[in-house]
Amino acid sequence: MREIQLRRLSNDNLHRRRASLKKTLIFVTGVIVLMFAAAIVMVTRRGFRVITLLPVFCMPLLVLVKKNFEEVDGELKSRN
Repeated sequence: MREIQLRRLSNDNLHRRRASLKKTLIFVTGVIVLMFAAAIVMVTRRGFRVITLLPVFCMPLLVLVKKNFEEVDGELKSRN
């Protein structure tokens, strides 16, 4: 995947990118929370199964989106 250099982007593009990443971060966080809730229900009703570990395996996605959001936010703060 092509790496976008944040220093080359304009302020408007950074603001758009930040807004997009914020929405993505909220969505991914919500989905993972729902997955954890479903896993808890599954464990209490049917016992432990491999699929109950799915939320744990999706955590790196959350970390990646959060890291990208923090990079864009840091670049915006450094410009002001």
